[in-house]
Amino acid sequence: MEVFAAALRGNTIAVLDTGSGKTMVAVMLAREHARRARAGDAPRRIVVFLAPTVHLVHQVRVRWSVYCLLQAGMRGWRLMFLMGRRLR
Repeated sequence: MEVFAAALRGNTIAVLDTGSGKTMVAVMLAREHARRARAGDAPRRIVVFLAPTVHLVHQVRVRWSVYCLLQAGMRGWRLMFLMGRRLR
């Protein structure tokens, strides 16, 4: 939650161990931006998640889809995943 709170205050680079929740922080931030935009407290935003490997893009896509679309009630979001090569 400390990284999430810091990221809400401004640009943040999170350097954390594997499995420590960096993806969840990104998802939580996107959800908060969406909540603020719907409430009229902030402009609409585009969320960009960068990953260095196709495998990581796939992992993020799965986690993002499950959390945002199914659990967090964020239906209607349009998700796009761009990769340099096809996932096998």
